[in-house]
Amino acid sequence: MGKASNRVTLKQIADRTGFSVITVSKALRDCDDIALRTRAAIRAAANEMGYVMNGAANALRSGRSMCIALSVVDITNSFWSLFAKHAEEIAREHGYSMIILNIDMCAQTERNAIRTALRQGVDGMLIDPSHGYLENVKMLEQARVPFVILEHPPVAASMNSATCDHMGGAYLAATYMASRGCRKILFLNLEHFPWRRDSFEQGLVDSGLSVAENMVFHRLTSVQGETYDILTEELARHPDIDSIFAFNDAVAYDAICSLKKLGKGVPKDIRVVGNGDTESFLSIPVSLTSLHSSPIRLADEAMKLLLDNLSSEEPVPPKHVVLPVTLTVRDSC
Repeated sequence: MGKASNRVTLKQIADRTGFSVITVSKALRDCDDIALRTRAAIRAAANEMGYVMNGAANALRSGRSMCIALSVVDITNSFWSLFAKHAEEIAREHGYSMIILNIDMCAQTERNAIRTALRQGVDGMLIDPSHGYLENVKMLEQARVPFVILEHPPVAASMNSATCDHMGGAYLAATYMASRGCRKILFLNLEHFPWRRDSFEQGLVDSGLSVAENMVFHRLTSVQGETYDILTEELARHPDIDSIFAFNDAVAYDAICSLKKLGKGVPKDIRVVGNGDTESFLSIPVSLTSLHSSPIRLADEAMKLLLDNLSSEEPVPPKHVVLPVTLTVRDSC
């Protein structure tokens, strides 16, 4: 026999206050046809008894769960931690709660995360996508749940997206590094972001360099735990490497630590450029030159897109927001 629930019920509140269950229900939903004094008395009793509204039941009545999901590939990345914090604050200001799902860059985990979000009855979703997201978001489309794709070039006109201009940023990094005399650049790029490579290579060419002679490309499978072995391997193969362009600041910081273990100084022996400008938001004891993209502004734009969709009774035309990326120059390059 199942364990009896300890949840306080509407009937118990009705028994305590002397009002009907219907009156209690309406008072707790702040219905205007219940006197303010009555609402206040019922709420006071409910709070004293430890009543918590049944979200699932309320969602069935209203058609809204007042919950938003955020799916990210790696929540340990400081960019996404800052994004999540600010997005949750915006959600709270508009009466929504937020659940955060970490997918570890895995398409199957992302698929399961979307299923979890749909089972929770979320009203909308923000997605930092895996490589398999196009297939996965079909579940949201079929359920008619609004969503916004984050940090990914728009690939479908029907989808809302908000991203920083990483292609422009990669081009900017290439031209800057060329201007600083970098002539053998190791580009550490995550395998799911090939367009950054194209823009970086174009920047080298436009700076009068040769991609074949002046760049070494290494495809990362993860942003954690690989850098030391990669640098050991690539420096043995290309001892003339004089600079590194990292996929994000986490990889750049790891590269700086790994170079120190390998007896290399930054920027004396090897220059390093990151992506994310973490030092603009957090106190980091490393002076890293980095592409600046704001997680705060990205959260503002992404939440605006999602909330506009949630507040409209009519379909909202999809929008693609691209935020500019700048370069913050510090000691590492």
